[in-house]
Amino acid sequence: MEKKLPFTPRKNILGINNWIKSKTAKTSKAQNFGRMFFKTILFAAPYTKVPLLGDAILKVARMSEKDHTAGYTLPLNVDLSNRIDQSTLPIDLMKKVVKESSYCAIIKTCMCRETFTCKDYPRDLGCLFIGRGAHSVVDNGIANVATVEECYAHIDRAAALGLAGKAFWVEAEEYVWGVKDEDIQNFLEICFCCPCCCAAFNFDRNANRTSLTLPTGWVAEVEETCVKCGACIKACPSNLISIGTSTIVIDEKCSGCGLCIGACSKQKALKLVQKEAMKEDVKEYFDGLNLIL
Repeated sequence: MEKKLPFTPRKNILGINNWIKSKTAKTSKAQNFGRMFFKTILFAAPYTKVPLLGDAILKVARMSEKDHTAGYTLPLNVDLSNRIDQSTLPIDLMKKVVKESSYCAIIKTCMCRETFTCKDYPRDLGCLFIGRGAHSVVDNGIANVATVEECYAHIDRAAALGLAGKAFWVEAEEYVWGVKDEDIQNFLEICFCCPCCCAAFNFDRNANRTSLTLPTGWVAEVEETCVKCGACIKACPSNLISIGTSTIVIDEKCSGCGLCIGACSKQKALKLVQKEAMKEDVKEYFDGLNLIL
């Protein structure tokens, strides 16, 4: 992957951009822009495959390959026998960034599950917002300040539910959450994604982009015990699993979210395997960003 240039912070001219965000940000009383943003970006995703138009859409959404918007999978349920010796586990890396952050908040409801009226997973299990920029979601009344212990319990609950852990920095979402210009590099979002409603999964399936969510060294692999029942195919949110000759086949683009593992609990024919060691800090994955959390 081509190394990205350092992120250039926006100049806050007379506070105009921050004023705009104060009007578009989701609050406890108003959330229309946030819902519209999520629905619009998913509606536009297929059109990113159209020459020229696609490039324009991704540029406006700040999601082109040159932009710094990115997400990384941090699978929460990993079999310890499939790890590289002495390597950090994803859930430990997630808890590490929480422990070392200056400020943490837990959003009261998941934006994706709320917007798309999820019926399979709890809507009250929202994202973690980390860093000084997270003050915005608390000030807007949609999140509560959280202690390290409360964040740990939140992460463990998501793991117990079989959700996929992810770390996101999505530049355009500054208008959804109201993150101030001066805090744009002091903000990180930890999400707990379901296969049915996650906007990132849905975007990846339909957009002309390598992926909005990248792997952190873990991928799913199939065992010889696979009976091709197809349960994992339905569970894969990225449509990367298909029926092969003797077993199912997993595409090399697998980001290791682990959602297929839970679907294969009866046959136990799938596992997450670590192909490369994880980095020492979540912030290190976000190339070109000087994240100070």
